[in-house]
Amino acid sequence: MQEINKQLHELTCQEKVHVHLAKNAITSTGRRLIYDYLASQHLPYMPEEAIEWVWSTKRGTFPKRLAKWYKVNHQIAIDALTLSEVGNIASYNAEEATDYTIDFTKDIHSWQSGDFGDHGSCYWTCRNAARDMLENMNSYAVRFYEARIEGAYESGRERAVWGEGYRGYARAWLTPITYEQEDVKQHGLVLWNAYGIECLKMARTLASYLGVPYKKIELWNNSDSDGMLWINGAHGYLLGSQDMIDRIDAWDFREEDLQPERVCCVCGETLDGDDDNYYTDEDDNIYCSDCWHERFVQCEWCDEWIPRDEAIYAEDTGDPYCQHCADRHLYECSDCGNYYTESLTEVEGMRGDGVCEHCLECGDYTCCDHCDTWIRSEDAVEVQGDYWCHDCATQEAFECEECGAMHFKTQHYYDQETGKHLCRECYEDAQANKEELVTA
Repeated sequence: MQEINKQLHELTCQEKVHVHLAKNAITSTGRRLIYDYLASQHLPYMPEEAIEWVWSTKRGTFPKRLAKWYKVNHQIAIDALTLSEVGNIASYNAEEATDYTIDFTKDIHSWQSGDFGDHGSCYWTCRNAARDMLENMNSYAVRFYEARIEGAYESGRERAVWGEGYRGYARAWLTPITYEQEDVKQHGLVLWNAYGIECLKMARTLASYLGVPYKKIELWNNSDSDGMLWINGAHGYLLGSQDMIDRIDAWDFREEDLQPERVCCVCGETLDGDDDNYYTDEDDNIYCSDCWHERFVQCEWCDEWIPRDEAIYAEDTGDPYCQHCADRHLYECSDCGNYYTESLTEVEGMRGDGVCEHCLECGDYTCCDHCDTWIRSEDAVEVQGDYWCHDCATQEAFECEECGAMHFKTQHYYDQETGKHLCRECYEDAQANKEELVTA
């Protein structure tokens, strides 16, 4: 039996290679502009998947492939001026040349979540058995690196994971597949579940390195994309011979699901399969009971589990609350920001739920001696040795136009000769001065 591209299933592992990509892929902005221009020329709509959105492939430049699609599917011959304008838009909006450093590995268990831009991946949490499935499928991981910044990443673990001179920042799965027809066996690779870089960019990089074309295909495992072998977006990119690319639009791995191993993500304890005494967080990380209760608490109001360092603790009871319940059922001091279960004291001129007792006693506040309203000390008005709020001072006191002090309205005097409002002391002084003038 004839075998084509057998070398695609025999990639060299653990050896970094450098790949240069020429300016090629058309950006999303470029695609939108091209669609707008085609519509302005009253041309029929072209489905996005009908053409490869890169400037140049083995089939020719983007304008040439566009013209061929309209000729084959609509019997329309696009004029040279229109093709030239499409070419200008595509060229202007193509990605710049890029250099990548990559390697391949079959040791899917050799790094931790986050080492290659894949923090939070379910393949390290609730779907950890999927990594065993990948190894059963003879899959590779393709990993992307950037040059190490001198003086950074100096821990022993980082040196072991990233290697001297480089730091990982992206990865994807790369699974060998075989397509058989009559006496021909064609070998290819499916790229999927990219982290850190768009899957399309990775496909272009690998296609350039391996010297084969690529194509976006639908992808499943046992007709499912969200089983144990989670497949992002239910699609991937096929790399292989042009004949294989033309024949395959979808692929099903048909790999038997394995059951995940329950391992505490903190202490590493393996939990029995029948043991229900385990917990998972929002990222599906698994915890044993002890590690969970060390790191999480239950909201006193709604019983939701929340990280201890994110909980809001009521100052008067010490009980934990989630932010949602704290905002709706607790009182937040407008001064110190602490939360309380009991209502707080309103302070005139301050927004929010009020001020706690501690802040009232220790902070810059005072109680109006006339109406008992709490006010900020800076807003208090002194009235004959007492401190009043602004409203009380306005309604029950007046400012002497001679000495400038505030006095009770019961001690208000009006000097008809000068037209001034005076306190008793200033009024009496004014009258005494008048008598002296008359005597003189």
